[in-house]
Amino acid sequence: MKLPTKITLASVLALCALNVHAALIGFTDRDEFETYVGSYDFDDLSTIEQGGLSGHQRVREGYEFDIVSYGCQSSGCGHQESQGMYYPGYLWTYRDGNFLFDDPIYAFGVDFGSYNSLEDFGGYENRNPLAAQVSLNGILSELTYYGGFLGIADTEGLGFQSVQYGKATPFGSLDNVTYSYDPVGMTPSPVPLPPSIFLFLSGLLGLGLMRRKTKT
Repeated sequence: MKLPTKITLASVLALCALNVHAALIGFTDRDEFETYVGSYDFDDLSTIEQGGLSGHQRVREGYEFDIVSYGCQSSGCGHQESQGMYYPGYLWTYRDGNFLFDDPIYAFGVDFGSYNSLEDFGGYENRNPLAAQVSLNGILSELTYYGGFLGIADTEGLGFQSVQYGKATPFGSLDNVTYSYDPVGMTPSPVPLPPSIFLFLSGLLGLGLMRRKTKT
């Protein structure tokens, strides 16, 4: 009975270590992020449901999110083309929250905006614009009135299974969830020579020195 408990605790601690010790770098340009990452999975959220999303509706393939949010599939969400959000499928976000992955990932990125940031929001022409800014695992995006992109990548190959999402505005918008299961930006470590090859090379060097000594 004690052994499974210890295994479970060890698993939790290992998961925490993955998230705490990963060294992350940030990207504010999607093209640069995708070039750096190389291979990645992409969820354009086109299949989310219209309306408030309950627990089971936040479960996606390979991950889920616990952010209090509203699914946008039609003009009922207002028009957000100026923020880079297009139908079908993006999110209004009402709270900060997390993306939780089934397996470790090494990079993560999203397009973001603030749905009430511009005066062209339907029915709210006089609303004061608000600059959007988000954070992913503590890394901040730029401030923008027209939507933007933020990506993070692990540079040490440790991976992480959760991404903490935060925003500076009361409401936000989010789309095009991008992530990679493959280690990125790593410099390969030199491969050590097998002992047999080391001994063989040492022998050749010894023979060479002996031959040189005999000639002299």
